[in-house]
Amino acid sequence: MITEFRRLVFSSSELESAIKDFNSEKVRKLPVGDIVGIEIFGEPHICARIRVGNFYDNSEEQEVVIDQTYLVAAMLYRCMQNRIPMPKSPKKTLECEGDGLALSFSINADPQPVKDSDT
Repeated sequence: MITEFRRLVFSSSELESAIKDFNSEKVRKLPVGDIVGIEIFGEPHICARIRVGNFYDNSEEQEVVIDQTYLVAAMLYRCMQNRIPMPKSPKKTLECEGDGLALSFSINADPQPVKDSDT
């Protein structure tokens, strides 16, 4: 059996852009405002703590924690926007990579999946 692995690494700025686009165009989880900080934590179940500031009304920063399912969806959406081909039904894993995240795909391998096989 042939096993295939693929890994896409998102820098912190690319991850921020992916979250912004996904939040504004698909699934809104963040309050209105600008992202002023992202902290990745919690391996193996990675989450992101996002600080959002609204500079229009000078309100205090708000903090939102998003889970790995949302992060993966945002990253996949960013890949679709940039016409990066994606395999249809691989297992996906998410890992910290420097100050960004890496999304790994595997076919015919047995890594720990991000969530159910319908990911």
